[in-house]
Amino acid sequence: MALGAAVVPAAHGASDVVTITGVTTGPGILTISTTSDTPLTSLNVTLTSPSNPDVLAFAISDFANTGTDTAATWTLSSAITDAQLAPGTYGIDVSAADSGGGSATDNSATFPWLMTPTISLTASSTSFSYDQQSITFSGTLSMVNPDGSAVDPSVVANQQLQLTDSQNGNAAVTTGAGGVFSIAISRPAFAMLWVPAAQAVTVVSQGPRRP
Repeated sequence: MALGAAVVPAAHGASDVVTITGVTTGPGILTISTTSDTPLTSLNVTLTSPSNPDVLAFAISDFANTGTDTAATWTLSSAITDAQLAPGTYGIDVSAADSGGGSATDNSATFPWLMTPTISLTASSTSFSYDQQSITFSGTLSMVNPDGSAVDPSVVANQQLQLTDSQNGNAAVTTGAGGVFSIAISRPAFAMLWVPAAQAVTVVSQGPRRP
């Protein structure tokens, strides 16, 4: 007698299997990856927040599929803009269904929709000395909206920044018009390093020299 694996036929009328395999985000972009036994007939994506569970919603018609009917990659056809969505971090609720009755949901991903700051920094000297006991750090804070557009210039004025040293000290500075700032640092501790936030620029203190 030969032994073999038993084959159990699928139950009559069993639903297809739909799986949401990935949810990825970019600047204004959502991409949903799915697999399904038959082509999807619906894909609904909703951005949510605690105060507003339906901030922004999309249907399958808002996406373009660059995969196949049953192994699909759905990407928003038009990028989200600041006019559609206020800055913040949102939950992403996804539901999908195919023509064979299968369905799936996913709410594990988040959509960060935040302004992006950039800080430039230059120093008037690369080291302290007996004759050079003060160094001026100057630079500019710039910022873009979540959709990549420029912010209103007033947004980068009167912003609080900190210059952090290697001994965990902070020197506060406030930006002026256009995000410009400048601060003078004098009489450092020996061998202290000064590092600006968001940029790897370091100035090494050599300590005062004896005359």
